[in-house]
Parts: sequence; C-alpha cells; structure tokens
Amino acid sequence: MPVVRANQVCFHYEYIGSFQEGAPTLVCLHGFTGTLHTFDFLADQLPSMNILALDLIGHGQTSVHVPTVHYTMSQVVKDVRAFLEKLGLTGCFLFGYSMGGRVALAFATTFPEMVLGLILESSTAGIKEAVLRANRRKQDQKWIRLLREEGLKAFVLQWQEVPLFASQKALPQAVQLSVYQERMSQNRWGLANSLAHMGTGAQQNYWSQLAKMEMPLLYLAGEFDAKFCQIGQEMVHLWQNQAKLEVISGAGHCIHLENPKAVVDNIKKFVENGKSK
Repeated sequence: MPVVRANQVCFHYEYIGSFQEGAPTLVCLHGFTGTLHTFDFLADQLPSMNILALDLIGHGQTSVHVPTVHYTMSQVVKDVRAFLEKLGLTGCFLFGYSMGGRVALAFATTFPEMVLGLILESSTAGIKEAVLRANRRKQDQKWIRLLREEGLKAFVLQWQEVPLFASQKALPQAVQLSVYQERMSQNRWGLANSLAHMGTGAQQNYWSQLAKMEMPLLYLAGEFDAKFCQIGQEMVHLWQNQAKLEVISGAGHCIHLENPKAVVDNIKKFVENGKSK
C-alpha cells in the first residue's frame, strides 16, 4: 500500500491504471464517505495521462487520528500540496467530486500556479450567507452525534437515504452494494472530524475568489441534480477564464456512477484542450 507522509498526515494513494514517466497527471479527490477507489472507472481511459487518486484525511487508509487542525480546509490544501511535492508534482490537472471538489477548488484558489485545469463534479464554492452556513453546521452536528453515539452502520443507513442520492436507487444492486461497502469501510471518527472541520458549513466561502481564477474550469452536473446544476451555472458565469458547464443526462449527484462514460468523454476533451495550450 503506497503511503506518503506529508506534514503529520500519512496519505494513502494509488496510480489508477498504467503509469508513464513524464506524462501529465490528473489528481483525483473523492467525496465524503468515499475513497480513492471512487476513480477506478478511469483506469486506462485517459491513455496519455497518469491518474493519481488519494484517500483524503479521515477517509480510507489515510490518517484519522491527527490533530484536528489537519481537518480544516486551509490545512487540508497545504497537506495535499506537501503530498504532491513529495511525489515530485509541481503542476497537475485536478478533478474533485462533491467534498473532493470543494477541496480541489480551495487548493486551486490557494495554489493556482500548480493547477493546469480544474474539473468539478457536483461541487460548490461554499455557502454564501453566514446564517445559512450556521444552519448547515447545526445539521452536520446531528450527523456527527449519530456517528459518535450510534456508530458507523446507523449513520450509513440514514446517510444513504438523503434525497441527494435518490437517483442512485436505480443503479444495479451490485453497484449500490459497492457504494455501501465503501461507506462501511470508513472510520466513524474520521467521518465525524471531516464533517465538523471541512463540511460545507465549516469551510470558508470561496465565491468571491472565482472572478480571479485563471485556469480553465469544467463543471459537471447531473440533470436530476437541480441544486448543483444551478450552482454550476453560477460558478461558470463568475469564472475569469474559459469555463464550461456540462449537464450530464441520466445522472443525479454521483455522475461518475450513474453515467461514467459521459464523465470520461468530458474529461478527455478537457485535458486534451488543456495540454494543447
């Protein structure tokens, strides 16, 4: 199991598919309750690129029991940068899903010189209004209590019923089972810390940064995910450089599960355009 220690965090990572010396790298960041295996669908789909996926803090086989400062968004991006530098990466394309998209955007605003292009799937620049951020923190506290007091299984059984994931009920049973197993493989303390310190209610609002962003942006939203279609539209409108919203048919929040081919095709086009510039 390849692991790199960056600051106080031991990051578990894998190159998905084959590795080519000197090829550009797509760094992939999973969502809440996910792992680097979220991106197994990309194996050998982007033949001219290396695909590097990592478990974010509190998830998969990356560190859980570290000082909580390492769970704050401002520190997460510093730790991810230190991790990438340990692997000799000074520039990459960045792909983040949901929570991983929030990390990817925070990284791109903090270290823009390292990001050749940004791909966000069903993600956000944060909650604009302080009152709504406070409300979200209250909601997240309920989930945190559930994790701490009743355990992982009780949490997962309720989490999978969140309306955001409703369209996943149409997926084959085998796919739904693999999502359940990925969630059940987590550490409840890692998930609780992630929600408490880098949840949407806890993180800063990056909306004011979007007009300054210079790298290209591809935003992917599922047609059944009205909330994130709207967020994607707003983000693309504010983005300084070339930015594109792709609404993917037959998909909700988790597009890479519901229409993986469309995700691959859009990423392929985006990175090819980026490499030719």
